[in-house]
Amino acid sequence: MRCAILSDWGYEGGAAVAANRLCVALQNQSVEAMRFATLYLGSIQGTTGDWSIQPNLFIRLVGKIARKIFNRDLENDLLRSSRVQKLVSRLQEFNPDVISLHNIHGAGLQPSLLRQLVRIAPVAWTLHDMWAITGGCTYALACTKFVNGCDGTCQCHLNMSEHDRRNARRAWQLRHKVFEESGNRMAFITPSRWLAEQCKSGLLNKAEVHVIPNGLDLAEYYPIPREKARTALGLPLDAKVVLFSAHWLSNQIKGLSYLIEALNKLTGRNPELIFLTIGEDASPEIFSPLNAQHIHLGRINDTRFMRLCYNVADVYALPSLAENLPNVLLEALACGTPCVGFDVGGVGEIIRPGKTGFLAEPENGDSLAHALRQVLDLEADARQILSRHCRQVAEAEYNLDLYARRHINLFERLVNTR
Repeated sequence: MRCAILSDWGYEGGAAVAANRLCVALQNQSVEAMRFATLYLGSIQGTTGDWSIQPNLFIRLVGKIARKIFNRDLENDLLRSSRVQKLVSRLQEFNPDVISLHNIHGAGLQPSLLRQLVRIAPVAWTLHDMWAITGGCTYALACTKFVNGCDGTCQCHLNMSEHDRRNARRAWQLRHKVFEESGNRMAFITPSRWLAEQCKSGLLNKAEVHVIPNGLDLAEYYPIPREKARTALGLPLDAKVVLFSAHWLSNQIKGLSYLIEALNKLTGRNPELIFLTIGEDASPEIFSPLNAQHIHLGRINDTRFMRLCYNVADVYALPSLAENLPNVLLEALACGTPCVGFDVGGVGEIIRPGKTGFLAEPENGDSLAHALRQVLDLEADARQILSRHCRQVAEAEYNLDLYARRHINLFERLVNTR
């Protein structure tokens, strides 16, 4: 079987990480899998891919001229059109039996791309957020307009531009039309049961939606002695360490302000508490309300260093206001690190209270502090039991072989119904 795995970014963000892991997992099962990404030049270790789907120099130059003379929208349209043409050409050359589609909106691509993709091969679209089933927002939060039709009154101000909000109705209608046209040439995958439920309640109520949780390489993420990890990073052995990471720390959806509020409630009982953060945009203003000791490690792309970070932590905290099935929680579990987070999206499918961590009431700093305290106050033996449970869940439910087999079973069904 030949499988083309397509996403916007080559390595940025959880969707790209999941796509890269799928590529490796399928190759391990003797599937001829190739990665296609429209916003990255280079290669990702362990994958075979076509990373050169970029507008050529002439198109980029014309785009810049168009922006100066007319507007930025025209430049974006030119670049988008060039990416689509080049992508379709490369996919036709590869001639896949099936296309595994992931996020496309980071490259400005639209669902209308599906019309060209399904002519090449059946498509299995893995949804890593809600963008495909809304009028343009990545998470609807409390809004339910996506069920019957988004419109210009959308209130999703945290993850939707004013331009997208004005065009929400038209975008939602385009999705509806494209999905109906695709018929049995297309299936949808969601990593979480929660997102599958959102899909079935709205645009995809008649579509084929499969739940396939993300997977990861358990030989890359695994427990190591905490003393060894903390010595390597120069952290005190007796400190209480809370770990948090996000691509952009300032992204309000990631809920950092709630975590800071919760940590401030713990410092009285835990003066030795250390808040360890990973990501970009760590401005002093963001952390100015924090009373705990703070160490920021910046952006990390090295798996070995991330493994150390998970292992130094007593707990990984995820205060997001919306999530699907976060890779970071799977990585923490694989390293034996208990997790705490708001009970939103698919978070509760990974964090099982008392087994892999504890859940908190969404957007509630007091509840989050209580959940953190439940982990930080554990005696050594109880913490070891919790840590073992974390690793056992990762091994049983999120290993790469299982990840690959679930996809292969679906791909074979799609191919056989062509």
